[in-house]
Amino acid sequence: NFSDIYKPVYEDYLDKEFSISYTMLPIVLLALVYTGYADIGLKNGSTITASNLDGVPKVLLQDLYELKFLTKPKDIQLTELIHLFKVLELPEGQIKNTKQQEVGLGNMLSKVQSVLELTTEMHSKITGKFELWGEPLLDGVLANKFGSEIKNVNNEFANFKTRFNTVAKLSNFTYTKAEVDAFATGISDAKLIKEYEIFRNNCSNIINYIANLETLNLDEKFKKDISDAKQQFESI
Repeated sequence: NFSDIYKPVYEDYLDKEFSISYTMLPIVLLALVYTGYADIGLKNGSTITASNLDGVPKVLLQDLYELKFLTKPKDIQLTELIHLFKVLELPEGQIKNTKQQEVGLGNMLSKVQSVLELTTEMHSKITGKFELWGEPLLDGVLANKFGSEIKNVNNEFANFKTRFNTVAKLSNFTYTKAEVDAFATGISDAKLIKEYEIFRNNCSNIINYIANLETLNLDEKFKKDISDAKQQFESI
């Protein structure tokens, strides 16, 4: 607590060990937060952790000077992180083993970035004109469902590199297993949309050729053959 760290000296507070003013020692304390050794409980009731240091410039100086307490960061949510590694198809040992966590974190952030690129691209596909032979490849209800689930991944993964760019910041990983499962759903949706996209690209030249034929003056049998084929396509 504040009273354990500082002693009053005239109109100032000095820390008991080195006699550093309470207006200067927060520099040291914030360094402890940055490196993952401490969290700071402020006078205003909020807590500064390794994941929200970017908000320090908005904190009132007096709240920072007259902090309430220092505390050790909470342990990382290993179970949920292991589950995330499974979802991202990364070796679980890289997060279980403390000696490998630095490498594991780098691989996690790299994979998150590649997933983010995929989900961003696929979200733009299904919110645009995603059709073949004049037919939408996804019905509206399914497109909305996929769009919402993929957007969730985009929103959460967009700031992973900032929030978890050091092993210390993993102590602020607070996602539940259900939330990680939601990431898995959105990623699975995006991969499925990618398969639709590959299918469309593989068929598009032939479909465009047939669509152009439909505009020509054809004999009735040929028109019926095309019509029957289109009905089969629509059914599939």
